[in-house]
Amino acid sequence: MLRALSASVLLCAAITPAVAHESAPVPARLTLGPENAYHLEVKLDLYPLATGRPPGHGGGEARREFAALSADQRSAAIERLEALLERRLRLRLDGEVANPEVLLPDLAGAELGDRVILRGVAPEGVETIQVSPSRALPGLILSLHRTAAGEAEETASLPRGEAGPVWTFREPSPPAVP
Repeated sequence: MLRALSASVLLCAAITPAVAHESAPVPARLTLGPENAYHLEVKLDLYPLATGRPPGHGGGEARREFAALSADQRSAAIERLEALLERRLRLRLDGEVANPEVLLPDLAGAELGDRVILRGVAPEGVETIQVSPSRALPGLILSLHRTAAGEAEETASLPRGEAGPVWTFREPSPPAVP
């Protein structure tokens, strides 16, 4: 009995740091541009996802595994990663799931980098956008910007699996002056 209890305590101690690391929120920036353009940039360790591991798991091992893939295998892994990121970093336009372009801007050979960008232009008439990441990704610290160089207008903390606020593409009207 004591041996089983000791094994359980050791197992819990071994698992706890990985779970804590995995659930650490990551920074994300949503920029809304003219004519309903949107650009979501998320800083995320991409190697575990590219090698079939949960976020936050695998670290250097996942990076080495990815680097060891042949060019064809790497290309296929990148295609799967892009599709996975589009599904898991869901963007909703007026409540409907968007179909953004997925970019890995730091991709160079066997190097994935640590950024993913989802961008696109919402169809005419669309008024709102919402970031709704899946529970399979860490939480986000999401900042909203109306221009690429502008200061953050709002920041939202999204626990894993929770949808963010709904933001409008047009800038909010200034308060009426009495």
